[in-house]
Amino acid sequence: MKESIGSTQLYIIVITMVLLFTGILAFAMNRANAFAVKNQIVSIIEANDGYAANDPNSPVIESIVKAMAEKQYNQLGSCEKEEEMFKTYSQKHLLDMEEAEKKKVGVFYYKRDGSESADVNSAAFCVVKTPVTNGDVTRYYYRVVIFYSIDVPILKTLLTFRDIGETKILNN
Repeated sequence: MKESIGSTQLYIIVITMVLLFTGILAFAMNRANAFAVKNQIVSIIEANDGYAANDPNSPVIESIVKAMAEKQYNQLGSCEKEEEMFKTYSQKHLLDMEEAEKKKVGVFYYKRDGSESADVNSAAFCVVKTPVTNGDVTRYYYRVVIFYSIDVPILKTLLTFRDIGETKILNN
């Protein structure tokens, strides 16, 4: 009974614990990084009182790309939920999709370099520009979605999570 646990079993237990600890640590770091990036994006949009969503040369997009590079943010995720939610919002508030195109509202997903992503499932971040009408005055608020994941060494990315932030109501 002196050695009821063999050295191989003990070795497996130690490796499992190291992988688990490393995964938890990586998750915590990814989450903190994503929260910081999301807060910076919201602050940049608010500081510029919104932005032109379809303009890739926008100084707002350039500032966002710079903030993501500084934080070394490199996650990707899916903006499908935002697409569905905006369609539901549009139907509920009788927002015509052609009118939405003219007003440049909707869901915009971006790559890490700031260009718009054609694939809804591989975006670095999403911005939902939603109109808020009070009488004749139309203002907007922006919802920013950013992603973070559990990255375990050897197993790679296991799960991807989302963090959502909203701006105050803006004029542009």
